[in-house]
Amino acid sequence: MSRSLLSVLLFIGLIFLSWNFYAQTKGIKLSELQPFAQLFESEEKEEIEPIAEPQKEVETQENFRIEEVFACTITRDTNEGDADQDICEGNAIDDIIYSVDNGGILTVTSGPPWLNIIDDGTSTVRITGTPSGPGTYTYRIDASSGSCSGEFVEGTITVTAPPSAGTLDGIQDICEAGTTTFTSTVGGGVWSSDTPSV
Repeated sequence: MSRSLLSVLLFIGLIFLSWNFYAQTKGIKLSELQPFAQLFESEEKEEIEPIAEPQKEVETQENFRIEEVFACTITRDTNEGDADQDICEGNAIDDIIYSVDNGGILTVTSGPPWLNIIDDGTSTVRITGTPSGPGTYTYRIDASSGSCSGEFVEGTITVTAPPSAGTLDGIQDICEAGTTTFTSTVGGGVWSSDTPSV
């Protein structure tokens, strides 16, 4: 190597050392200065976090079973007796028939002992019977099974004793099979009735 080349290299080395000393006293890193930064790139490599691949949102598909629930309806057969009835003592009630749809079951859960219950525990129930005496009687029919649980109907049967007609003054209603005594304080007169059996 020639002497002049050696001198140039020595001169550059001295400049570099003096510049390094100056930079350290000022808190400057030589690797951050241009053109020196390129010299130190291999020594100080900034840690770069790898770029995460964007995660695709995958829709999770669950199997759901949709069960259609139909409303439960308890209906009374309108061609038969009413749910609430007023009758005279000794007469039978008009048959009361209820039915339920959508797989329901009907059960008479309360009522007087003289009630006859036909087809209890099915989708159609019939109530018949002759009251044992005057009074107010209630009954209840509950539905169960399927969507019918908790549904119910109630009714009242009012039984009236035949009245004593007493003194008749004009038109007066009395129960069938009731009796009355006709008397008159005056002689003569005519008794009449629209019913031939009276």
